[in-house]
Amino acid sequence: MRVRSTGVLSPGLGGEPPSPLAHGRTRVVLLCALALNQFLVAAAGACVAALGPALLTAMGLSGTALPWAVVVYLLALGGLLLPSRWLCGRIGPFGGPFFVLLAGLWMFVQTSVVIGARLITTPVAFLVLRGVQGAGAAALTAVALVLVARVLPVRGERESVQFGWGAVIVAGVFAGLVLGARLPAGEWRWAFWMNLPLGALSGMTTLGLLRATRARKADGHLRTPAPSRPSLPLPDA
Repeated sequence: MRVRSTGVLSPGLGGEPPSPLAHGRTRVVLLCALALNQFLVAAAGACVAALGPALLTAMGLSGTALPWAVVVYLLALGGLLLPSRWLCGRIGPFGGPFFVLLAGLWMFVQTSVVIGARLITTPVAFLVLRGVQGAGAAALTAVALVLVARVLPVRGERESVQFGWGAVIVAGVFAGLVLGARLPAGEWRWAFWMNLPLGALSGMTTLGLLRATRARKADGHLRTPAPSRPSLPLPDA
């Protein structure tokens, strides 16, 4: 009597498909999109401080109220960073961070459009919108931290990317200050409208990665071999 195999591969041989985020090209595109988000976050926080009299006149702010536009933004960013990080983990292992990122981009870009189009003209409404923009920035930053840890499990790779992002944030602060200081008085809206094309680029890239990730994950589940069955001793013919 000899043992005949049932011919079913074990999961160890077929295995689960690798994480869709682990592919080299996908990882590079994702990191670039997240770096662009951090550039926008830094630039939006700095540009308002340099706009000066033009923004004061347009929004009816007093000279002492302008610093509050920066303070409210930073308070919302810092205060909602940990809750946004918690929300990423609560929603799901893959879809959560991407949905939080898209929600953050929506808040960030929409507030920029509303302020740039002067749909609000009162100081209180302006400060409230700056708080909402800071909440969007908190979501962008929290998701970036989560995805970097997921895409780059090796500590040395994470440290290299974080060092590069530090340079991106410094460049964003510098660009925001220069843009706010160099814009003519009548063109201050462009300091907010620049978030629309850059945010749309980042959002479309992220949405594409989300769809590709979900499709690959679903395809991996469909292709996963069935669990192996124990071999049965069968008599020889």
